[in-house]
Amino acid sequence: MLSSPPTSSSLGKRKSNLLVSGTDTSRPNHVLPAFTPPVAQLALAATLVVHPSVTTRASSAEKVRASNEALRFLRYVNRLVGPVNAGFGDAFSFSSSGITRRGAKRARRDGTPTSDSDTEDGRLNTDLAGAGSIWSRADDFWSVVGWAFNCSVRHQSRWNRWKIWLGFMLDMLEDDLAERMAVDPKTGLAVTETIAAEESIIAHYLRSTGDGRAGKRRLMRAILADGSKKSVAEFGEIWKNETDGRQKQEEPMLTKPKKLNFDEDEFGDYLDVDRDEEIDEDSTLLRSRSASQHTAGTRKASESDESQSESESESEHGDEDKHTPHATTLESIDTFGGMESMKLRQRFLALLINLCACSDAAFLELEDLVDLYTEFIRPLPLSIFTQLASPYSPYLDEDSQSSLNQMLLRPLIASEAPVYKKNALNQADFEKHFLPYAANNTNTIDNAKVSLLVEGLMRLLWKHIELQATKHFRATVIKGIAARKKKASYGGRKKTGVREKEENLAKDALHMSASRMMLLLEVMERIQSQKPK
Repeated sequence: MLSSPPTSSSLGKRKSNLLVSGTDTSRPNHVLPAFTPPVAQLALAATLVVHPSVTTRASSAEKVRASNEALRFLRYVNRLVGPVNAGFGDAFSFSSSGITRRGAKRARRDGTPTSDSDTEDGRLNTDLAGAGSIWSRADDFWSVVGWAFNCSVRHQSRWNRWKIWLGFMLDMLEDDLAERMAVDPKTGLAVTETIAAEESIIAHYLRSTGDGRAGKRRLMRAILADGSKKSVAEFGEIWKNETDGRQKQEEPMLTKPKKLNFDEDEFGDYLDVDRDEEIDEDSTLLRSRSASQHTAGTRKASESDESQSESESESEHGDEDKHTPHATTLESIDTFGGMESMKLRQRFLALLINLCACSDAAFLELEDLVDLYTEFIRPLPLSIFTQLASPYSPYLDEDSQSSLNQMLLRPLIASEAPVYKKNALNQADFEKHFLPYAANNTNTIDNAKVSLLVEGLMRLLWKHIELQATKHFRATVIKGIAARKKKASYGGRKKTGVREKEENLAKDALHMSASRMMLLLEVMERIQSQKPK
């Protein structure tokens, strides 16, 4: 029986075994040290997760498995020792955008072969760890984010890998911020040596946007990249011909059995681990901090099983451009890459909110950030607007969601509505400033948006301060529903084609929002009637 020689995937398994050896997940109060690799190896692993040569353009299934093992290893490092101790900040830093680097990038795109032969400072002598790495190819983190979300709309096979990479990076960025801000409840002292949010990895990534508003608007365009020609022109592919199809399958080779020679550190098959014997990624892998629990609930969408990722990559043959111009598409979440893409976008928006809540010096004051969100979210198609402004599953805390809804309402709501300038909304203010008003114009889409935002505030207030179902409150709810319906009925010329379908969707959204508000009102009245007087 012939055995295979050591492969990149088996080496990845050995690295994972080395990392977890010596740790003990059965003793939660006694954390043991874990081995961690040099930052150069972490950077290479992050490139391997998504590089086309080992994913969508891989010439063999073995290369795809190597990519999946790199992802598995990075998750182990993040869970066991955390982003700060692992040195992810140094490992995942982008090269400077100076003249030398730009010149090197042009040479690579012209097809000139490159080689990173410098092995000083722990560098690896391979192109994928140097000039060909994601950290050298991309101008900054937001260039990668924008291209990845463009792929969610235009290039599904590439998106199948980019969504995994984005999911891991979000896990790491959330954990890094939480770890730096974590405080021991017993001592009141910081868990880590530095607690400054300004030193977090996401804060470093945000510095690349500059101090002006133009750079911050570019950040929002990256998070909301929609695959349009304009968006692709700004956030283009990271590697040359990245979206091309798979290379020709390599011919299988007969190889000699592995040798067993302990003197030469040749261990045959003894260090290879079956997948059935590997540690379950969903098991509780203890790491040297408690902050990981802070973001655990946001990860179900990004924790895709590597075996599924492998089968998706192996089943893709080439890339089909499924995008149609945004101006002529029906309002649909698919125009923004589907729900997986939408959830990742929501996580980015929530991460920035959390960062600014920790420290406005790290990026922006929270009010300015919400104002920036408003500028970009308000003009979006209704279905996308709904997911970001009034989602079924909240991704922002109550205060941030309330602030966002109020800010979005300001330019949309009727001019006769008194301007609300406070930052502590109560029932009286809600009834006076928001609840009874329609949109500022007669189109159905804007009236549906106003209804959804008012409905969102109504749910938040009911949950947060227990709204009182008074007769005046009921009358104001009904007045607002009637006002928005009447204003939308003045919709102007009859629409046809796509515009007609969009109009019908907006009418449905307006009707359903009104029905939900009336249902919530009835629930409030029923609960209130059952309380002892």
